[in-house]
Amino acid sequence: MIRIKEDFIEVLDKKLFVRKFITSSVTNDSQMVFLHEGLGCIEFWKDFPLKLTEVTGMNAVVFDRQGYGKSDIHDLPRPDDYLETEAFDFLPALLEKLQIRKPVLVGHSDGATIALLHASKYADCLVLGESPHVYVEDITIEAIQAATDAFDNKMLKKLERYHGKKAEEVFRSWSDTWLRKSFRSWNISGELHRIECPCLLLQGENDEYATEEQFKSIMNGIDGKTEGQILDNCGHSPHIQAQDLTFRLMSEFILKYV
Repeated sequence: MIRIKEDFIEVLDKKLFVRKFITSSVTNDSQMVFLHEGLGCIEFWKDFPLKLTEVTGMNAVVFDRQGYGKSDIHDLPRPDDYLETEAFDFLPALLEKLQIRKPVLVGHSDGATIALLHASKYADCLVLGESPHVYVEDITIEAIQAATDAFDNKMLKKLERYHGKKAEEVFRSWSDTWLRKSFRSWNISGELHRIECPCLLLQGENDEYATEEQFKSIMNGIDGKTEGQILDNCGHSPHIQAQDLTFRLMSEFILKYV
């Protein structure tokens, strides 16, 4: 039987909203930790964490990163190294609070990048990343610019269901950061060779935010054991658009290494 517990945890100077999926047979030492995308929150994962918990028997933690969902707002303007701050400051502090020493990091988009960055500094983990990015591509800028141009009251209302009064701030902090001229030079490819833990990376063949070339460069740049797949008929969100295959690949990977 899986118990679900929700709480606010103070991490550094922010209160983060956390949802725990707890089994009766697992200690805190190794747990799945889910890291959402750039406009996301806990709810964007839908029932995916619960399903992985059921199959793997592992405890899981899903949380709203600072600025998102029910968590405290983040400080603005957001710096160009905001992903590094999440990976090297906030995530380690959260893991310490929860006494998770061997995290299985399941990340999507920004969350996958945070997982890779974290693994470049902390080797005792696993990384399962959907649609990671380690540098800025033209296709990314074009997609974000198109989303910005199309942003209207309907889109705002949709985001408000997840982020409340922070909704427009969530969108603008995402779009403004990625479209900022100085951010074009952001590149963490040089950190990949430091990753020694096993990694599973997935990307949709129709990902509107990244090319297959970037995906291949990430795969080739990691020194540890790396498995990866380009998913047919899938866009930027494999756990939604190719749920069955993503679930199978992730559950098999976790059971193989944990």
